[in-house]
Amino acid sequence: MDNFDEEEISNEEETPEVPEEQINNAQEDLAQEFETELDTVGKQAKLIARKKTIDLLLKKYKIVFLVVAGIAVAAALIILAVVVGSGVPEYEYVEASCSQVTVTYDPYGPEDESTTTMDLEEYVKRAVYAYTTDLEDTDVNFHLYVSLSIALRTEALSNNCQVTYRDKDLQASYTENLNIEDALEYSSGLVIVDQEDNFISSHVSDFCWQESQEDRYNLFQNNLAVPISFTDQYLNNEIYRECPCNNPTGDPFDDEDDDYDVCWITWDTDDDGEDDESEWLHQDDTSGYSVYGALYLLRIHGYSYRGMLEYFFGEDIYIKTTNETNREQTEIPDQSTNCSSFSITNTTLSESEFVNRLESYNYRSSDSSNQAAWALFVENASKIYNMGVDNNVNPELIVVRAMVEGFSPGIGKHNYFGINCTNGHPENCSVYSSFDEGIMGFIKVIQRYSSFTDLMQRYAYLGDYWFNPGDSANGGCYYAEYIYPEGLDDYVAAACSDAYLGCSGSSCMPTRQQDHDAYANFQGKNMLDTRYDVFGISSDSCSNNTLNYGNCSLYDQGDSRWSNFNLGFGSTTIGSHGCAVTSLAIALSCTGQVPDINNFSPAVLNEALKVNNGFDGDLVYWNNLALREFVPTFTMSGDYSISINASSEEKIEILKTVFEESNRIGIIHIKNSEHYSHYVVLESINEENNTVNTLDPAGGKTQIYSINDIDGLRYYTY
Repeated sequence: MDNFDEEEISNEEETPEVPEEQINNAQEDLAQEFETELDTVGKQAKLIARKKTIDLLLKKYKIVFLVVAGIAVAAALIILAVVVGSGVPEYEYVEASCSQVTVTYDPYGPEDESTTTMDLEEYVKRAVYAYTTDLEDTDVNFHLYVSLSIALRTEALSNNCQVTYRDKDLQASYTENLNIEDALEYSSGLVIVDQEDNFISSHVSDFCWQESQEDRYNLFQNNLAVPISFTDQYLNNEIYRECPCNNPTGDPFDDEDDDYDVCWITWDTDDDGEDDESEWLHQDDTSGYSVYGALYLLRIHGYSYRGMLEYFFGEDIYIKTTNETNREQTEIPDQSTNCSSFSITNTTLSESEFVNRLESYNYRSSDSSNQAAWALFVENASKIYNMGVDNNVNPELIVVRAMVEGFSPGIGKHNYFGINCTNGHPENCSVYSSFDEGIMGFIKVIQRYSSFTDLMQRYAYLGDYWFNPGDSANGGCYYAEYIYPEGLDDYVAAACSDAYLGCSGSSCMPTRQQDHDAYANFQGKNMLDTRYDVFGISSDSCSNNTLNYGNCSLYDQGDSRWSNFNLGFGSTTIGSHGCAVTSLAIALSCTGQVPDINNFSPAVLNEALKVNNGFDGDLVYWNNLALREFVPTFTMSGDYSISINASSEEKIEILKTVFEESNRIGIIHIKNSEHYSHYVVLESINEENNTVNTLDPAGGKTQIYSINDIDGLRYYTY
């Protein structure tokens, strides 16, 4: 942590102009360095270059950093002339079969059937809005919108651009949602095809279930089970929740016998009202893409847009573009609202912190082989750290997975992670020739997965059947009470009852998807607990639904790549006084909306603020225009000065303002003996022990602070 006096930050929106003399001096210096001349000077150049400079800073900021700190933004025009292409990936082109969609309306009731024709992209846009109108909390479902738009476009193209709607009005007006608009822009033209470039035959439905159990709906799509509690929270349509799909029963006019009469749509076929007809509400097929199922995969399991499409259409699909020319398209940012509980790619620890925490941890095991393996890990801590970082794998994960696995099968095989070890078959375990090779073997395993959730879904395998009575080798019922600590449902209780005593293979009851999910969560929690014990790092999970902390980049203001840069137009540096700017950079990254996030940093933000007159010396303006250059809707919406002597209860009530609505993020001010003045990003509130979890720019790590030390809060909406 840093021990310094942090700069006091102004809240003013309007900022003074950078002196024209300062701009001109900067222009002259750069003109000499690049041996060229500026086409424009002074404020005119600054205004012309502003937007281009933001893009440049994100793509090639290292070039900008070579320029003396405090230079005017007009220099960006020179730099733009020498920057090479960004080299973003391209989607391969596939020819679309049509560009105009014929939409047939065949509504319930006496209305006549009608048709209308619209452009394919306009159809996709209106259909995305129509299909998601019944979802709650729609602001944070970016990946859902992307996958849905791809599925809808593919559905139309695979049906020669002929679609039919019964209960959705695609012509209706709608209230624009920026996340939907962004997703549509990202996914414009994208489709899914097979290996021969044939459009995947697809069907899109919203919410279609085949049966309900006591606490969950079973969707038709891949028999996906969605808890009723999740449905109650995220689906704003009671009829959908009450009615099974394509399963009309009983007489719709007999209220006494028919449990599903609400699911029938009834109308008069003539004016006198005597000849009533009825039709089942849902017309969805039994397979294909489920909007609500996709929401569940996103919010609970952290699926990306591609993961959702693979779930519904299989893994052997290809995403291509129907644009007439190969279109440069950046990777869609990971905006999964599941909030990664354990980054598999990045650590917030420095090498020395990582080594020190391993050395100081008192590992105890009655198994001498485990104790010997632990000593080997401590001895090679620096090597583990660097091998992980160099290969984009979190070194914490390497240690934690080995510990949870019991370093099995151990030193003899240099396999500490159970790689290829199946239940009851130790002979299948992979064997490596050295410690380094064993670590690299695990690194290669991790590189196959996109998230911790994805890793645990496949690495922690329960088995195909509930073995009873089961043991730790066979899995099954041995783990039932651990993965369902609140009690077994009827299915698992039956599978683990005496009735199946001594069963084997297919004579046992099959495990379900929710059983695999529960087992993966159980194993994942073990890893998170172990991570906390060894490294003192809590889960990265969101404690609320307002912000995706899984997106956050925990920038360290002391990072050597930018710590020595002058802060604003002053003489202090980002390393010594830049916690506010670094906190703002972290907060922007948490929105998941910063373009080219891999090239974003506190230094990039520092330069952008200077471009937009965002400093008075080294004092930064909290609500400067530069913030919205990166995230257009990012605006400071609340500013609280809190008495340091206020009660914890009073402070908690103010902090809760951040979590009252979606898409808010707070930056709090800490004032104590260690940090006389320090800014951090608020992650969650722990009311029981009067502390807050934060994303701390001092070290770029998660950090716990006492609520008593908080004396200010500013929060942003986006």
